[in-house]
Amino acid sequence: MSAAAGPAGLLVDVGAAQRPGTAGAGFVEECAAALLARGDAVRALLLDPGAPIPGTLHSRVLGSGLLRWNTASEVRRARSGGPCVYVTFGEAAVPPHVERLGVPVVVMATGDAAPAEVAERVVALALRAGDVAAAGPMRVAFVAAASPRNRALAGALARRCEVDTFAGGALAGTVSPAEYDGVVHALSGDGGDLEVLRSARRLPGVLWLHEVSLADVYRAEARTAVGLAAVLRRLYGERAPAPALEALDRGDALGFDPAAERRYGLLLSSEVVRGARAVVVPDERAARRLRLDQGAGGPCPPISVCDVSDPDAAATHLLSLLDRSGEAAA
Repeated sequence: MSAAAGPAGLLVDVGAAQRPGTAGAGFVEECAAALLARGDAVRALLLDPGAPIPGTLHSRVLGSGLLRWNTASEVRRARSGGPCVYVTFGEAAVPPHVERLGVPVVVMATGDAAPAEVAERVVALALRAGDVAAAGPMRVAFVAAASPRNRALAGALARRCEVDTFAGGALAGTVSPAEYDGVVHALSGDGGDLEVLRSARRLPGVLWLHEVSLADVYRAEARTAVGLAAVLRRLYGERAPAPALEALDRGDALGFDPAAERRYGLLLSSEVVRGARAVVVPDERAARRLRLDQGAGGPCPPISVCDVSDPDAAATHLLSLLDRSGEAAA
């Protein structure tokens, strides 16, 4: 095995800290300072070009020499220095140029841990991301229904590591997960994903959600309106909408049809999300919806954003989330 490549550079979005007094501003500032205190993992602290730089910023941030405007040219320049990860916080929007340049994005929740703990998680992720290319071939189990985007993602993974692909429950039924460095479940959110859903509930790993709503998969499993009512009660408890439950208990499937699903904003995601070690979604809006679906204070693994339309960038991001023992980056 070759020597480790070192950590990926962190591009930390500190735009929220430019608006003192707003929600999360102080937390982002303290996280940036904590990251700077942990060594040289930070490659740039990215500022919102449309906001002033307040003189009240943490002295470690102001004196770091790493403050840059969050523009395409600066991100491109930072990326030219080697592998990097874009780190943002809470519900901050990811600039289009970051996604266009193919930089993996990690969204850290605000307020669910102390800044020092958040910094530790981010640095651990950077170390794993930097080691992906140097660590030697990993062996990954890829569990997904057949589709063009899943085949493209599996193919991109196969160019970087050893990959065995499985259709849903075949992995749990015939192969020991201990044989693999990591397990990836890819869900598209339709009824054909039922066996993949069942595998994801049994086996922890990285969860790739092409679509964050899993209602159609649970409809396929529940089969009846009464069965779907039981699913809603199991997943949401007192949060389950009473009108939907009443209709489903009567056998009326319209109580939670796609229109009702959108009206209530329920994704039926908590079982597989809670069991995952990391979750990847296609965009920032999907990440926000997924967090809301877990409920206030509900457990939630790290959620990152990556567009599967570039399978090679997506595969690199997936591997950065896995370590050599099959655990996902915290």
